[in-house]
Amino acid sequence: MFADDSDYADSVGMNLLQIGELAGRFSEDFVARSKEQGVNWRAIKNMRNMFAHDYGAMDMERVWVTVMEDVPELEAFCEAQLKDEPF
Repeated sequence: MFADDSDYADSVGMNLLQIGELAGRFSEDFVARSKEQGVNWRAIKNMRNMFAHDYGAMDMERVWVTVMEDVPELEAFCEAQLKDEPF
């Protein structure tokens, strides 16, 4: 299981932490437009804060659900944004 492999869980946690860290750099306008499309940047940043400051309290089952359900949706959203507004 995911939570039983500490190296894997730590790696996933660091990646989620990085996503949350980068989410804090978006403009307010982008965050507002994203929210209209169902992206909850606040929840993403909150998970980042849990990893950074209270790792021992993480619900690893919830983390796994996030990885399997929420991250693919976020990836699809980001890919669509890059197609619409390439830089």
